[in-house]
Amino acid sequence: MRRKFWRILRSEPSLMFLKLNNFNRVSNPGLEINHGFLRMHEILRTIDSQSSTPKVSDAINNPWKIRVVIPVFGSEDCLQLLLNDLKLQNVSNFEVFIVEDGTNSTKMSSLMEQYKDSFSNLVFDRRAIRGGFVRACNDGLRDLNFDVAIILNSDVRVSSNFVFDLAHECLVNPHIGSVSAITNQGSIASILDLHKIGEIDYSNLNVEIVNQLLKNLSLGESKLLSSIEAPVGVGHAMAMSGDALRKTGILDENFSPGYGEEVDWCLRASELGFKHLISPSIFVLHKSGTSFGSTRDTLIEKHSQVISSKYPKFNFEVQHFVQNDPIREFRLALGILCARMVSSSCTVIFSHDRGGGSKNINLNNSSSDLLFKVSSSGNEGTVKMSFLMHEYCQDFEISDVLVFEFLQTIMVDNIQIESIPFISNGFSNEFVSKLNKYLDSVNDNVPISVTLHDFFSVCPTLNLIDQFGNYCGVPNEDVCRSCLKSNAFNDTRYEANEIVEWRLPFNILFARATQINYFTELSRQIIVRAFPEIEQWKLIKINPSLKRFSISDSKSNWDENSFQKYMSRKTPHLLFFGGINYSKGSGVLSAIAKLAKKDKDKITFSLLGKLDREIPINVFNHGPYLRENLPEILNRILPDIVFIPSITPETYCHSADEILDLGFRLIAFSHTAVFERFHDHPNFFPISHSSDMRMVYEQIAKILDSLEAMPDQGHSPMRGSYPE
Repeated sequence: MRRKFWRILRSEPSLMFLKLNNFNRVSNPGLEINHGFLRMHEILRTIDSQSSTPKVSDAINNPWKIRVVIPVFGSEDCLQLLLNDLKLQNVSNFEVFIVEDGTNSTKMSSLMEQYKDSFSNLVFDRRAIRGGFVRACNDGLRDLNFDVAIILNSDVRVSSNFVFDLAHECLVNPHIGSVSAITNQGSIASILDLHKIGEIDYSNLNVEIVNQLLKNLSLGESKLLSSIEAPVGVGHAMAMSGDALRKTGILDENFSPGYGEEVDWCLRASELGFKHLISPSIFVLHKSGTSFGSTRDTLIEKHSQVISSKYPKFNFEVQHFVQNDPIREFRLALGILCARMVSSSCTVIFSHDRGGGSKNINLNNSSSDLLFKVSSSGNEGTVKMSFLMHEYCQDFEISDVLVFEFLQTIMVDNIQIESIPFISNGFSNEFVSKLNKYLDSVNDNVPISVTLHDFFSVCPTLNLIDQFGNYCGVPNEDVCRSCLKSNAFNDTRYEANEIVEWRLPFNILFARATQINYFTELSRQIIVRAFPEIEQWKLIKINPSLKRFSISDSKSNWDENSFQKYMSRKTPHLLFFGGINYSKGSGVLSAIAKLAKKDKDKITFSLLGKLDREIPINVFNHGPYLRENLPEILNRILPDIVFIPSITPETYCHSADEILDLGFRLIAFSHTAVFERFHDHPNFFPISHSSDMRMVYEQIAKILDSLEAMPDQGHSPMRGSYPE
């Protein structure tokens, strides 16, 4: 598939259009998008209109004198790659002026000997003493005997049309002082967002392919990739007008060894009426950071202060340019396409961001180096799409229709559907239907995995709570129809109350999936009961990838003071645990606390987490917690037992892992996944759920009465020895 993607980029603009044309609706002016997105419809229409375009390598007759100045201090390997690129230029009569900055390298001498016949005019200037990047540049600029000079860092890679195209606007327009190429790392000339520069490794990007694409985009009457005016140029690859240099002077050597010198020169040229352009139709790959090493940050800080003092309005002008960001959509689109070109694989993940297991584990399941995660934005009709690669992450808010049109432009290797309630609209199954249409457009060889983190597919109540407020057990369809009509827990806008219609798009999804992951046998039984058409070979039992605690985490957080307080307790302490709504047992909590009050508070209660209602007066609230702090918090509270009161059957329940792994005792209902997983665990105590909360309360009281006292081991309240 990756080879197919490269063929599209390499030689077939019209085919590229067919694969990318769904960008055209992203600029819908009626849509409010908080963070902007990729408005590519005009650009892609331009691609489609270019049925025949000149090859980038076509020779150009150049009557002007162009000098390419390359300061070098070591990095001969980088320079050799650059010289190989310059050998392939579509103009031959330009001068290459290399300045070696005081290294006296024998390797450099050999390199110059190797390339002496590769250029019509190769000048090698060797400085006896190192003077820095600025002085080395000035050695190549000083005689001012040229129409355009191009300053090039030695750590860049360029395409075969680079020299002439970058110089061209300086040559034909006397008002232009400089033109800079866009790049992966180059401050205001960078692709992707400016504050995230350098976090994606584009080192293997094929610069020629990218520039062929940009060349096609820049042609035609619309001139969609016309250069934009910027406050200054960027010195990694910057063409400087010979006329502007003669009137402005060369670089200010007070900025030696480097950083800020091109800013100062551009601002001096601006005062004389020259303008500075950034050309989005010319891309340069920039390795960056090789010139100054560890002194880079110090030089930037020092010379930025000089610029601010000398040009007080400059910071405002730059900030205005950045905020206005005239080619933002283009930068983002090109950055993402380039990321796809260098990625080994690409995964799309669908998951909500409302907490729970799916939020914690889904990204860990992917081995791809490029990820697109689609999750809830918090606004109906839109989603959040996160673009992640290496250390780079950027979020977009986009309509739930357009996100699929965008994803069709990306060659996807893997699709993971972790959880889909609350993506776009938590009150209907419409997003699933849109997802199915997208999956129909995906190559049949792309694996599609669905993981059962919830029961949204089974019933719009999500948690399988019936009209009486109990776990329904997934009865037959006739019972389901009757239940939905009067179920107060059905928050959907699903008006038909027809369970078959509700399940239909999920049935299609399961049929399209290549693998359906489940965590417990209980989950498998529930899903098969609701969807008997599922092919059994697709159902795969997996273990979540969330890192688990160990008993050593509990031991290392032992609190002796808390243990002494525990020893002086008069009543057993039960801790309610987790984010608790009705399906997670908030009604159980309230009822048990009320019964305990009547029972003269023979049990002490507290809550670690959140409750969807007012907390009873006899339940102390420890508040929400961070998972990483659990070992310390539980060893400070030291409950005799922890209760996860969920009445929904759960699909896994990470909270149970956390409690038992840290050596604490646990109560949960026997109809849940917790019972299936831990029924023989020495620290697990199952109880039966009942609509009669007195029965539930009495089971809990009986367990607490039977518990042995905590062993005085300086560890944790648990029964018996620590399980290793």
